Amino acid sequence: MKVTLKNVATAGLVFLSIGVSFWGVQFPVNAATWCERIGLCVPPPRPRPGIGARPTSGVPEAIVQTAGQPALAVFPERKESFALGCDFSNLWRGLSVEQVSSTVYSATKAAAPVVADINCDGRVQAYAPQGEPAALVISYRDGVSRRHYINNTEFVRVITGSDRLIPISRQDFARRFPQRGTDFRRW
Repeated sequence: MKVTLKNVATAGLVFLSIGVSFWGVQFPVNAATWCERIGLCVPPPRPRPGIGARPTSGVPEAIVQTAGQPALAVFPERKESFALGCDFSNLWRGLSVEQVSSTVYSATKAAAPVVADINCDGRVQAYAPQGEPAALVISYRDGVSRRHYINNTEFVRVITGSDRLIPISRQDFARRFPQRGTDFRRW
């Protein structure tokens, strides 16, 4: 078969006109790029500068939002997301809130369900367990409080509104909050 520039251009146009189907929902090509980027579609996401092919644990792959809904921090490797009740744009460096369609937002929630709400109204507590990194305790939607170790106290300032950490022994902390959630890292 003889390959010409015209054949390549025609094949490219045909490819661009094809949408991507994800769980029976048809997305346009630009949504496919986003979907691939957070690891919800095949092929796997392409590496971006500073971020590996798979997201680093503790840093969401994307923060998405649609009209009338809270922003979601999406952790596709754990198949979970967190509904954000305040502005996290400066917490995870390099990530900004991406506005997406309600269809893409719903598909994201289906692939990475919301496990907890991170509100900045005093419901999230910040602890300083002796000999361990600082941690946030977040009440999940299933009623279980989980500890989330953090690598930067800026999380505490944004979420609780102060620098105050509750001192606690390592043993008491593990006994009171035996379930561990995703560790949060700024980068």
